Amino acid sequence: MTTPNKQRPSVGPSQVPASHAILEVLTVDGRSALLWDGAARIEALLAEHVLTLETGQQVAALLPHGTQARPLIIAAYPPESDKHPAITYDPDAQTLTLSARCIRVVAADRLDISNDSSHVSLQVDGTFEVKAERIISAATETHRIEGGAIELN
Repeated sequence: MTTPNKQRPSVGPSQVPASHAILEVLTVDGRSALLWDGAARIEALLAEHVLTLETGQQVAALLPHGTQARPLIIAAYPPESDKHPAITYDPDAQTLTLSARCIRVVAADRLDISNDSSHVSLQVDGTFEVKAERIISAATETHRIEGGAIELN
């Protein structure tokens, strides 16, 4: 039994081949970035699966030939900030460490942080509650307490 020869489709204007390159991120603006190839600046779009970029990060991009299409960033090498793990766990000390420039926790109703003797709660109505045997608050500059009413003892 033989299989029929299949002809390869010809490359039309909308299917112009592209090359790829490893480039450096100069700036990021939403879903686009300005890249550097060692000689020129190149504006490129981020593919949907590339979530974030940092200045100085290396990326792989498709560079279309002969079209008005913009280059597309298809992969990103880990940035410098990822060289230190963001989450570590020390089983001996039973300690979980999160490390990042910003850690955002969002809760619909209430966010609680507690241990055996202390408790912090942020509630949806704007209440910020701290309960502990001893609360220390310090500032190296002005320490301001503001409120509609301030009650002591």
